[in-house]
Amino acid sequence: MSASKRRWRMRWWMWLIVAVISLRYGWYVLPHAGIYYSEDASQEVRLIWNDNGRISESRIQPGGFTNEVFDIYRDADYYVALKWWQPKGGRYNCTRITPNWPRTVIYLDENADIDYSKGTDAELISKCPNDWADM
Repeated sequence: MSASKRRWRMRWWMWLIVAVISLRYGWYVLPHAGIYYSEDASQEVRLIWNDNGRISESRIQPGGFTNEVFDIYRDADYYVALKWWQPKGGRYNCTRITPNWPRTVIYLDENADIDYSKGTDAELISKCPNDWADM
């Protein structure tokens, strides 16, 4: 076997290993936000993530949490808006998030308001420009 064939086979296996590791653990490298909802709440919270135009919806049951992964490459106009509300009454909330690597954490209390006493990353969130609710 020639030396060039042996090198090619080694490179092929190395790229295969890199691809498998990237697919398996790549999620941990991207910045993401976690929303934790209080166990004392009585109803679910519905969420809409707006990640620079990519919109996704989710729900959180009392005592639950959800995560959203954000883009690693950002331009000057990049933004993330999080809108949430309780479907049976409750108020509509909106906040803008500046995602920080590796993670941004937001805690919600039983009324679906931001709970700053549990370790919410207050310096990474701000009020939406069109939101009338207090933060």
